[in-house]
Amino acid sequence: MELKGKRELFCREYLAKNLHGTNAALAAGYSLGSARTHASQLLAQADIQERIADLAAERNEELKIEAREVLVELRRLAMADPAALIDENEVPHKLNDIPIDLRRTIASVEIEELFEGRGEAREHVGRLHKIKFWNKNQALDSLARHLALFKDSLGDGLTDLAKAITEARSRGSLV
Repeated sequence: MELKGKRELFCREYLAKNLHGTNAALAAGYSLGSARTHASQLLAQADIQERIADLAAERNEELKIEAREVLVELRRLAMADPAALIDENEVPHKLNDIPIDLRRTIASVEIEELFEGRGEAREHVGRLHKIKFWNKNQALDSLARHLALFKDSLGDGLTDLAKAITEARSRGSLV
């Protein structure tokens, strides 16, 4: 169910702004002075939470991203063994001969031809292979947060506190 006006825009911006409530509230048109308060209040509302979940599910379906894929990629990065890139003579394997799981952890391969001497006396003496691995942690962490795989304990605490306050007010036990 689509919400109206700033509330709908807040939900959409919340997903677009890496689950940052204040930034989403600012982007939705709330003032700088009240954005944080509005974000907290909005995130405590069941219809807002439901709309954010619906939008996240739509996005995940559109992108064909599943939590399992993120976890598999995290595992690849964590468990990659660079020794598997090199044969028993300490020569790197050809890129196509490296298993796909290990290739996915490589950011770049640089090969430099080494020579000694100058002019006619110049002689090829070897190759220098530089292999750089991806540091995907930040990108994967952001993706995992979009998929709600990881939750910030502070964020959960604030949401739980806001719910508790709302419930207490509805029971009349908090003025």
